[in-house]
Amino acid sequence: MVVLGNATKPQHVDAPAMYRPADSPDKAFTCDGPDGWTMIGAGTEGSDEGGLLFKKGPAKIDITDSGSLSYMSEGMKAPASPMGDDPNAPPPPPPVEKMHEMLNNTLKEKYDNYVEQPMQPLQAPFGDTRVSEWTAKGGIFTGNIHGYRVTMLGLNKVITVDCHCPESNWETLKPAFLKVVQSITAGNG
Repeated sequence: MVVLGNATKPQHVDAPAMYRPADSPDKAFTCDGPDGWTMIGAGTEGSDEGGLLFKKGPAKIDITDSGSLSYMSEGMKAPASPMGDDPNAPPPPPPVEKMHEMLNNTLKEKYDNYVEQPMQPLQAPFGDTRVSEWTAKGGIFTGNIHGYRVTMLGLNKVITVDCHCPESNWETLKPAFLKVVQSITAGNG
């Protein structure tokens, strides 16, 4: 039983000491990626979707961009108010909030006991951004997991980010996850 206990303890990942600029293969965005983490790119220049995945042990930062979702976000903009509407009515939620809410099932379907905190605005150069902190039941080798789910609306792209790690590593990696997310900016594609 002791061997099993040691085998199921998740690998600790230290916070990155340095970051390096990274471009998505489709040129839709750039960001500062954690130095020393494995980086995998997806997409080709000019494609509708692409992304970057940074991982080290059980910790992951998965950044995906989509032009198709951007077209959907355009449809989420509130129509012009017809004459006679209540001037005291609250304004409709911004498209990024509608998109973030629409995408909330992406991780809920993937993880058991997924619990997400309410979304919060986040400053990022890419565009209007919302972030939700979440927890879920992980596997035998990771234990419970903790992360951020992020939605960003740019000019012609929507970016979604899933950053997560074992619960035991959350306080160490939380600042690194935010640093990467807040470094995302539009690329040259």
